[in-house]
Amino acid sequence: MAVDCAWVEIALYDVISFGIHALCWAMSLPLAPILDITIMQAKSNTGNVIRLAAAQALSMTTMNVNIINTALVGSLLSPVPWLATLALSLQFVTSMLTTLPASLLMVRFGRRPVFMGGVMIAAVSAFTQGIAILISNFWLFCLASMFLGVAHGCAGFYRYAAADSAEDSQKPKAISYVLAGGLLAAFMG
Repeated sequence: MAVDCAWVEIALYDVISFGIHALCWAMSLPLAPILDITIMQAKSNTGNVIRLAAAQALSMTTMNVNIINTALVGSLLSPVPWLATLALSLQFVTSMLTTLPASLLMVRFGRRPVFMGGVMIAAVSAFTQGIAILISNFWLFCLASMFLGVAHGCAGFYRYAAADSAEDSQKPKAISYVLAGGLLAAFMG
């Protein structure tokens, strides 16, 4: 029973960190219609880069924690030992397969709706993983891991969004700041 409590605690950590990730993007959403577009364009580049760096840090933190936990939980829940890493494999395959559709959706609808959708998928997936752990359902855990891969596929575009929101002379610096969010993730995770 002590092992089950530890996994519940880890699953709750995943849910909380993806919830914080969702809040990073959600807090900027209500301000967009209020601000004049010219003021927003002039002042929001730094804010966008900071939000993207924070989102990158939180995304990578949850990804790192999830990589460790998914394999361990898979070994506890899988019906046969050789399926222990199936959930993790499905997560990476789904992440890879998401990049093209996500980029096409970003062209059509813009980056923000796709990022928000990815974050919401991540929050629901992490919560579903927690439920799957609680009820000891390996196949639900695998399904939730697949959808978490979708979220990670969307999160891979944060650095490109930073480049698009910066002036030409500031693009390398903006990308560097967002990627530095990964270093922050190493300390947070």
